[in-house]
Amino acid sequence: MSKLAIVLAVAGIATGMTVPFEAANAFPALWLDRKQLRIPMGHCAGAAFEAVKKAGLREANKDAEGAGGTTASVRGTIRCVRLPRAGPCNADGATAVFIATSDRSVQDAKDIVQRMSRALGDPVLFDCN
Repeated sequence: MSKLAIVLAVAGIATGMTVPFEAANAFPALWLDRKQLRIPMGHCAGAAFEAVKKAGLREANKDAEGAGGTTASVRGTIRCVRLPRAGPCNADGATAVFIATSDRSVQDAKDIVQRMSRALGDPVLFDCN
């Protein structure tokens, strides 16, 4: 995970709320949010990848810690942050951190974050075996 992604993830988790950043001329607009999940960390990246695709982002890609994609003006990603022994069945849990940047507006970034969050929903692990 890049240093920027770690900083953004920690910022989103630490604040406990959505954090908008107004864009300067040389920088993209940024929107963050987070959601604690009720699935093990090992299931988070797959759920994030499906959410990115369901939210309509193109060029979706996945790694061990999340997934991301793009629209015409926005880059959106869902990063999975491990919560040691805080998940179901005494496994490591996960918090999903939603990050979007837009070269147009904060509202574009916010809209993508909300679409990814709705697409992810509230996945639940039903069976610990």
